[in-house]
Order: sequence, then C-alpha cells, then structure tokens
Amino acid sequence: MATTNRLFQDFISFTVDTDPGSGGLSLSGPGLADLLVVADPDFIALTLDPEEVNGDAEIIWVSAHTSAATTATIVRGQEGTTGRAHPIGTVVVAGVTADGLGEFLRDFVGVRVGRVTSAFSIASGSDISVEWNAETFDSDAFHDNSTNPNRLTVPSGLGGKYLITGVLLHPGPSLGGSQRHVAIYKNGSTVIGRNQDSVAGSNIVSISLMVTSLADLVAGDWVEIQGQQDTGSDQDVTATNDETAYFEMHLVGA
Repeated sequence: MATTNRLFQDFISFTVDTDPGSGGLSLSGPGLADLLVVADPDFIALTLDPEEVNGDAEIIWVSAHTSAATTATIVRGQEGTTGRAHPIGTVVVAGVTADGLGEFLRDFVGVRVGRVTSAFSIASGSDISVEWNAETFDSDAFHDNSTNPNRLTVPSGLGGKYLITGVLLHPGPSLGGSQRHVAIYKNGSTVIGRNQDSVAGSNIVSISLMVTSLADLVAGDWVEIQGQQDTGSDQDVTATNDETAYFEMHLVGA
C-alpha cells in the first residue's frame, strides 16, 4: 500500500467500538460510515485519543475504506506517534496534523541559474542550447555546473507541475539580422514554450527576451533554454550575472 496522497475531510469525530490493541490493523466505529472512500495511494490521517485521556495520542492512516463502511484498514503509529491500545469509547477525530499542514507549507522546491565570469555566446542561424555556470539557489540538485550545465532535471520524487522561465539578452539590430528567439525545450526535442522578436531600430544595443511555460514533468525529465539569432556571427546571449539572463523553474503543484 503506497499511502502517498493525503486526503482531508471535515467533521469526522466518533468513538471506537472495538479496541484495536497496540498493533491491530483495523479500526471500527459507527462514525467511520461518514468517512470518504479511501483506496491506494490515498490515505486519511485520524488521531486517536487526541485529549490523551488514556495515554499518548496516536495518529493512524486510514489506507482503505469503502463507502458507508464502519470499519477501515489502518496503518499504525504514524507521524512520530506510537501504536497502543485504545479502549472502547476512545475518541477519534480527523484533525489537521503537523505533517499534514507541512504539505501545504512545505519548503520551496526549485532552482535558478545564471552566468558568472564569462558570458555565453551562440552561433547564428539555429537554436543553440545555453549553458549555465552559477546557481542562485537550487533546493534539490536540479542543476549541475559541470555535468550537462544546460539542463534543469526533475529529481526523484519531485514530479509535478512546474513553472519554467528563461530570459536571454540578445544583440540588437545594429549587429545585423532581424530575428531573435528564445525557447524552452523538454528532454532535448520537444518545444514547450517559445518567444521571438523581429528587431528593428539601429540604436537598440540589446534585447531581453523572456519565455515562460507551465509543464507537467516527471522525475528524470529535463528542460533547457535554447536561443537563436541571425546576425551571421557568434553573439553573447547572457551577461555575467543572473539578473539580465537566467533560467529558473519551481514546483507549483502535483
């Protein structure tokens, strides 16, 4: 049983009609009839004896429950608590636990990279992947400055919806050509976001282009920023800081 997807439910409070003992894997009580249907990988956390009338409170996870049933399959002693006996009449509630609250207030998951020491240049005429050599922040090793420095890779266990943003600092029209592009590629081949500009005006020195995409990614997926310009020669598309050109992504939901 995976028990990886926490469910929440209001107004669940009842008393047990059978003592589950210290290691029993079934809970029984009339109030369970109002509980949601629960099946793998879902679970609902319940607290037994929250007022600690008969001992320390215990948090259990309901891992299986069918519609209107007054019994449920449970996982004992969760979230730092210990399984123990709970005599008939013990109160059970579906309150918010510290771990449950933490899933809403979890630490930031994401990364932002840029360039230091040297700018990065790309050839003229086609999409070229940009490499990044500095990490402003990186919560879970999304990026490596040495190995595949162009990539932001989703770590194990952190798949979900990601907001991805990239900015390149393209040369202005005074250096020739008329097209400047920036694109987000997934796994090296699929474009999931693109922005392009037809440049004009000889007094423009540089052009900042941003691209953003919301993408559903799984562990191991990687994204990169590719730039394109048509001046006819190599051109820098970053400066030497993470303010004018950068690449970032952060987890926004499952």
